[in-house]
Amino acid sequence: KAVGWGASPINASGNIGSSDQLSAVLDGSDDIHAVWRQDGFQENEEAGSVFYSRWNGKTWSTDNRFISPPGDNKFRGAREPNVAVGTDRTPHVVWSANSNNSDFRGRRIAFSRFDGTNWSKPLVISSTEPQNEVDADHPSVAINPINGQAFAVWDQLTNGVRSVYLSQRQGEEWLSPILLSEANTQSIKPIVTVGTDGWVRVVWEVLDTSRVQYIEWDGQNFSTIEEVPFNQSGDGQRRRNLAASVDRLNRLHLIRRVDNTIQYLFRSNNSWSKTEFVHEVAGEALPVLSDVTLTLDPVGNVNAAWGSSLVDGTPILRYRRRTNTGWDKPEGEALNNGNTNTGVFPTPTPLPTATSPPATTASPTATPFPGFDNIPASQNKLPVEEPQIVVDSRGRMSVMWSDSSSDPVNSEIYHSMKSEPIGEED
Repeated sequence: KAVGWGASPINASGNIGSSDQLSAVLDGSDDIHAVWRQDGFQENEEAGSVFYSRWNGKTWSTDNRFISPPGDNKFRGAREPNVAVGTDRTPHVVWSANSNNSDFRGRRIAFSRFDGTNWSKPLVISSTEPQNEVDADHPSVAINPINGQAFAVWDQLTNGVRSVYLSQRQGEEWLSPILLSEANTQSIKPIVTVGTDGWVRVVWEVLDTSRVQYIEWDGQNFSTIEEVPFNQSGDGQRRRNLAASVDRLNRLHLIRRVDNTIQYLFRSNNSWSKTEFVHEVAGEALPVLSDVTLTLDPVGNVNAAWGSSLVDGTPILRYRRRTNTGWDKPEGEALNNGNTNTGVFPTPTPLPTATSPPATTASPTATPFPGFDNIPASQNKLPVEEPQIVVDSRGRMSVMWSDSSSDPVNSEIYHSMKSEPIGEED
């Protein structure tokens, strides 16, 4: 029998100031490793450190928290941390740091690894050339689940063009970065994944457009760059984010927010599925008030979460799951009158079907929209960035987020848990 969410979320950061830009991952022992920006004070280039904590199933750790070193001109203004866990269950962390060092200036990508006792000295893995201002940001790290080799990607502004770069760790060294994106295309916010086949798969957004691009590396050769067939229209400066995960069959799953829409698709056998509107249930488009995240549980179910609201306008964190029969809705029925869209390839991309969000009118009870779980006590603790989801080997689900939208100065990292049996894949 399913067990619901806990009555109230846990404060994982511990009332220590402004905690945001969370990244979390699960290891092979079902421990959660989390990193976040501490005291970044929004867009202050000089502020921000990277903090770490581990959930052992009962408590969050408070030792070995500090990753980015204080007082070092190479690593001020830390932001956008990202964490992955190796085959030895040790966390690997990358982040963007603002350097005022005499050897080189500008934002660079830094790396550190925990060896079980201490964090390694941060290492700049993006190029230190040229020595003048360079802006490297939005790093992502992934680890080969077979041999433990780490890969990192990021975007970097050089000579007026923002481009995506990839580097890999060999031994204790990182190889020279490789340019992935097209030379004259403004490319941002890459995400790297590595499957059990050892293939490296990277996606990124094209700046201020509706375009998403994809490339893969089979260990010897890179593929050509592909356009991902999302159909969320609207160029210009809009609120967007992209999340990705690869399953045990090495299918790549993507979810994307553009303004008030959320779309999902996946890639298998060199083809893309048609897009699915995650924020729509029974013909209604539900509010999208934050970025969206995606993760896969041990049997391949897709789990998504984002900031939304109740019918009375109360902000709430929402969760939704996709099984092989489609996206869950009331009574476990499949969405779209049984049209489960389980991924027959190839399929045409449909036209957008999103409708306007329902008007926020007064309601005597804060009834949730159908088909969505709300996270208890997440009211008035809404994220603006994407929350994080992990699902362990026993089906226990954790959703984590920063309430930076509610209080950017004194925001905290919250952790809510749910225990639910996981059904086997068909």
